[in-house]
Amino acid sequence: MNFAVTPDEVRTVFGLSGVQQPGNSPQGVPRLARAGPLRRHHSRARPRTPGWSTRWATDTPIHRDVESLTYALTKFAALRQELENNDGDDVEERVDGLRAQISELDPLPFEDEDSQWNLAFEEVIDCIW
Repeated sequence: MNFAVTPDEVRTVFGLSGVQQPGNSPQGVPRLARAGPLRRHHSRARPRTPGWSTRWATDTPIHRDVESLTYALTKFAALRQELENNDGDDVEERVDGLRAQISELDPLPFEDEDSQWNLAFEEVIDCIW
């Protein structure tokens, strides 16, 4: 099975060690099933606070599945590390390039102009991150 990112790439970017390969789980530990679309907020997690914006309390998908989320997080973390190690030239071009890469795999993270991904990418461009 081919995935968008390799386990080694995820381990390297996030500094993980001691993570077991799938199939090497201890006996009796169930393997994770493929999850469906990841959503902004689960309906049971909606706050009951007066004045809370119901716009964010929707079941709008932000990723098609866990693979898409892992890919986006891994590539985003790698970009942040690269920007920290460089002088920050061409930040906007690099962020736009990453946005295109992620959208090629899964367009959901950037479909809504007010999505958390769009907000995070704008903050990287503005050197807030």
